Amino acid sequence: MRLFLARNYLLHSFEGGLYMGGMAFVSVATVLPVLVASLGGPDWVIAALPMTMALGMQIPPLLVAHRVERMYWLKPLILLTGIGQRLPYLLAALALLWLAPSHPQVAVAAVVLCPLLSGLAGGFTLSAWQELVAKTIPAQRRASVWTIRHTISAAIAIPAGFVVAKILEHHPGPTGYAMLHLIAVGFLAMSYCMFALVRETDLPPRPGQGRVTLGQSLRAMPELIRADRNFARYMVSRLLMAGLLVSAPRLALHVLHVTGKPDSYVGSLLQMQTVGLITGNLLAGWLGDRFGPRWVLMAGAALLAGLYGWLVVAPPWAMVVIFVLLGLGQAMNMIGTSTLNLEIVPLDRRPTYFAILSAMGLPSMLLASGTGYLLWRFTGRFEVLSAVTACATGLAVLVLWSLRDPRAPRTQPQEAEA
Repeated sequence: MRLFLARNYLLHSFEGGLYMGGMAFVSVATVLPVLVASLGGPDWVIAALPMTMALGMQIPPLLVAHRVERMYWLKPLILLTGIGQRLPYLLAALALLWLAPSHPQVAVAAVVLCPLLSGLAGGFTLSAWQELVAKTIPAQRRASVWTIRHTISAAIAIPAGFVVAKILEHHPGPTGYAMLHLIAVGFLAMSYCMFALVRETDLPPRPGQGRVTLGQSLRAMPELIRADRNFARYMVSRLLMAGLLVSAPRLALHVLHVTGKPDSYVGSLLQMQTVGLITGNLLAGWLGDRFGPRWVLMAGAALLAGLYGWLVVAPPWAMVVIFVLLGLGQAMNMIGTSTLNLEIVPLDRRPTYFAILSAMGLPSMLLASGTGYLLWRFTGRFEVLSAVTACATGLAVLVLWSLRDPRAPRTQPQEAEA
């Protein structure tokens, strides 16, 4: 790990930054909801958009965790599925160019299925990728890796906001959105090339567990949760944070409605969000190294709870400030979660615990998305959706407060063993 640390540190940081920066051009929270609405997509599709990629990633880790725990070299398989993660965006761009004018429903299906299929491809090696990061980057450096990744992606997203606005202004409709997908494909291809240069290091020693079947692995998971109450509390906090999906799909549309701006205004919103992301990345990196990821996660959740509470009564002029704070809270939530995920689980069962964390998000995401859709259908008021999100994230802060910080008692012995 020490021998290739500088190389792997930079490659992990930059490939992730390029990947997430490219995704800003086709943001499922800002750009795609407006695209689907412009093509006449139904409300339930718009409500499901922000969770489509995550949904694809939920179940596959459960099916392969027992095999990942026995794998020695992980990178070749990740490279294979990495192609499947990126190819759907090219196919969606072609569908928007060729099929949107004559078959808009087919184009909507391609746009919605794109992040879902990408998530499915990545889901089969999500645990393997997390394990690869854990065995190539030491614990005391991981928070800064996530910070650099998100800072690079935010730096890309700033000009991306200008690009999105200009492209949609000069090429409104499916053609402009197809161009955005093609730009994203270029960034995803660059990230793939950088990941291919990562030097995989040897696995740390593991206790011998013998061969475990899929059935044995699945049956053992409930007992793992019951035996680790701290991990169970962390799961509850992640379930509550899924409440963000109640209102997130309609946030950009709500801003366009209350401000009276055209679709191209989403580019400006993306810029404001990116300012918050950069600030949040730097703050989360400092807090994570100094106080640990639990405090970063708590601060991000508290900020998002207050933000969505403000949205209930916020006037039109406040929307720009709200998107800055949204980026700040999202950055702290992402970095805190990414770092704490690696520290709160035991070394010898990391892939299985990662799979549990991934799978437990499926019911909460479906519930949150369905709740948002039903509330919108019966009330038609974004303020109601925002209030529900504020309550859910506020409860998550309370659960995180009761969480035992795993850094001192658990991570240090693991790293010494590794």
